[in-house]
Amino acid sequence: MNTKLSAASDKRMDLTCSACGQEFSYKIAHLILATRDKTTTHEVRQIARCHNCAVKGNDTYQIVWQGNSGVALDGAWVKPETV
Repeated sequence: MNTKLSAASDKRMDLTCSACGQEFSYKIAHLILATRDKTTTHEVRQIARCHNCAVKGNDTYQIVWQGNSGVALDGAWVKPETV
């Protein structure tokens, strides 16, 4: 996945260091301020340094929706029950 930070500015990015297993998180809005609007999540993953073991670029990541879960469900479809 090569998502631009600007496309996910209301979310957070959770990273897990593959070397030591340490988990850390950034608000994407803060990442945009520290980098630039065109930066991708993959680029952040490549330059992120683990807070625990200081290994750089050796992590996995996930973009996480935060807040207002009702909006996240807009457009969700539930199969009607058949009798």
